[in-house]
Amino acid sequence: MQLMSMFLIYPFIVQTVIGIVVNGYCAYYFAIVTKKIGAFSILASFFLMANCFVLLPNLFIVPVEHFDWFHVTLWVNERLGQIALIGYYSGYMARFVLAINRYMAIHHYIRYAYYFSNKKVIIIVGCIAVISIVIVSPATFADICYFSFDGLTWQYHDTPVCNFMAKAFDLYLGVVCALAIFSLDIMLILKMEIRIFVQALVSNLYLVLMLLSFHVLEKVYAKTANSKFLMNTFVWNSYHAFDGIFIGLFHSDVMKHLKTIFRRKNKILSVQQVNTTVRGSRTKPKAS
Repeated sequence: MQLMSMFLIYPFIVQTVIGIVVNGYCAYYFAIVTKKIGAFSILASFFLMANCFVLLPNLFIVPVEHFDWFHVTLWVNERLGQIALIGYYSGYMARFVLAINRYMAIHHYIRYAYYFSNKKVIIIVGCIAVISIVIVSPATFADICYFSFDGLTWQYHDTPVCNFMAKAFDLYLGVVCALAIFSLDIMLILKMEIRIFVQALVSNLYLVLMLLSFHVLEKVYAKTANSKFLMNTFVWNSYHAFDGIFIGLFHSDVMKHLKTIFRRKNKILSVQQVNTTVRGSRTKPKAS
């Protein structure tokens, strides 16, 4: 098996761990911590957890295969591929619904509460999860299709069903979703915070770049182990890792919560230092 450079594998592991921590923390915040449980928080927590479904299989199988820690059976490899694909499809469909949510909240705010009630959003999230599982279900049968990691890249098996999945659902539908989200945000550019627009724009551009790199550039231009890994696995993983930063960590409420935590910890440390100083002065022996 060809091995990628150490200058790629270690940054890959670091970005994956950071991505899991950031996506996981932000999902926890929107699902549990926030006092504003609504359509956005439900969709955002689901979207961020979907990113984790992509990152976790990568964090497991890529180092294991690269460092040859132990043998991963093809069956396990295929199941990890299915989990990652479910996370990927769920993620970009949830992102599309988030864009519609933004549009409705700004342009049709009178009817917004009706169309995006908590109950309806939970149903939408459930439908997204079911649709993603159905799309990936053919990959359950190895003779029909499977998606697995070959040591450098994630690949769809060369079968008619896999080829259709890769082009129709992965590449084309992903690009269409990104363009649709961009179009919705363009219509809102004068009515939404520039920060939110830039976050969505950067994330969507990264999605399109990732899809082109994964499906086109890697197939045409990647000739070495490093270039194959970089244009396929590294780019795909980095998109989901940094998506948590663009969408979750930069959210104003999340940033306020983090600042509150840091202030509280600094206050506790300051009190502990004062108490230590006071105790030290009390126990200091007097000069005779």
